Amino acid sequence: MSAPEPSPATDGCTQDHQVGGAPQPTPSSTLGRFRYDTLTDTWWWSAEMFAIHGLRESEAQPTTELILSFKHPDDHAETSATLHRALATGKPFTQPHRVVTADGAVRQVISVGEGIVLGGRVVALHGYLVDVTQALERQVKLDVWQEASQVIEHRAVIERAKGALMVRYGIDADAAFELLKSWSSTRNEKLRDVARQVVDSL
Repeated sequence: MSAPEPSPATDGCTQDHQVGGAPQPTPSSTLGRFRYDTLTDTWWWSAEMFAIHGLRESEAQPTTELILSFKHPDDHAETSATLHRALATGKPFTQPHRVVTADGAVRQVISVGEGIVLGGRVVALHGYLVDVTQALERQVKLDVWQEASQVIEHRAVIERAKGALMVRYGIDADAAFELLKSWSSTRNEKLRDVARQVVDSL
């Protein structure tokens, strides 16, 4: 029997910021998380996202227009094109660029994310914004990027596998994740490896 049909974008991303979902990064003021629900045209930002932009959570509600307004003028066109391409295709993206904070400071960041595609359409976009300003100044950009990219890679493949199982079996995100965990336990394999097998089998 098929599960009820809540908003697939919201349902598929609920665990982005909850314990018990895909592997969670260590909380950091330099690693923000974001999510966009295309069905409701709403953004969610972690507290770190607001901090990176020099904002308090009570000061602004994230919108596409607000997000693009913080991009450095020289990077605005490219970041805008990347965002709209991701919303159209759902394909993973990596975008180094600069943001100009609310108080005028310039931060070097890397935006990494991908869409969740259900039924042939992009229903959500989720990912990370990594502030590498201090890392660049300390010349340790590679170490920061490797740590962030490993977390992102693991999350991305698990989210894709969850989405595939939701579509294939008519189940919700929680049930899809439980199915992945069950296979992981039965096969004595890491969750990300099982998820990658599911994605590769599509």
